[in-house]
Amino acid sequence: MDSIVVARFNEDIEWLHDKRLKNYEKFIYNKGKKVAGQIPLKNFGREAHTYLTHILNNYNSLQDDKVSTFLQGDPFPHINHDFIADLAAGLPRDKFFGFGCHQTKLVVSPFSAKRNGTQIFSDADSNAIYQACQFVKPKQPDYVYILRVSHFACFSVPNRLIKKFPVDFYKFLLDVSVNSPFGPHCLEMLWQGIFDTSALV
Repeated sequence: MDSIVVARFNEDIEWLHDKRLKNYEKFIYNKGKKVAGQIPLKNFGREAHTYLTHILNNYNSLQDDKVSTFLQGDPFPHINHDFIADLAAGLPRDKFFGFGCHQTKLVVSPFSAKRNGTQIFSDADSNAIYQACQFVKPKQPDYVYILRVSHFACFSVPNRLIKKFPVDFYKFLLDVSVNSPFGPHCLEMLWQGIFDTSALV
């Protein structure tokens, strides 16, 4: 069964009960007030910590022929179309699918991540992005990457693409989400580049 992973704080998640989603297994990770069916988490690391916790806790049971969808507790402000209809119709089973309605590009090099020529993160956070890029697509140490970004961290990805990378890679990302000053925002920039090789050149 395909799955929906929800990163909730105190958002209304009634949309998850839409009958069109009846064929999905649902994981509700909750960092706010208690809700039915929740998996409680401490409130840090934003949605990146939630997604990576799910991946690490379920890594060995992720079935290669299934798709995992990762969504914010209230995805509607970030998606400009009927994403529930997309889910009901069936999403691509062979590639990353970003629901976000806004895309940009980053130029990433050691200790630098620039959008439209402007550095948007600290040197340390930028270098965390660079290290992840080097893991996904290794290049010479001073290589400059162009990273296509699907914003708002709402996406689907086949499980086999998740399992293309070892557990240690996701542990590194989890550490970034918790211990880097803007780690969760860095990871929002990275999801497409991690799971879509054409988005990282």
